[in-house]
Amino acid sequence: ETRMAVEKARKELQELEVSSAEEKRKLTEEVDALKAAMAPVANEHVAAQGLVTRAELVNKISILAKYILEGSKY
Repeated sequence: ETRMAVEKARKELQELEVSSAEEKRKLTEEVDALKAAMAPVANEHVAAQGLVTRAELVNKISILAKYILEGSKY
């Protein structure tokens, strides 16, 4: 009876280890994909560097457009 309990526990542990390894692999792949998506492109403008979200990009464009409009008044 004890031997069967030990074998059952060992089998459950192995299943957990496999599950954990698969989850770690998936998370690593997701992080790598996100890093690749966030990597700057070759011709990326300096003003766009470090922007993470679309909202940040839209805000930055708005600010730059404001500067251009103010500059054209003179």
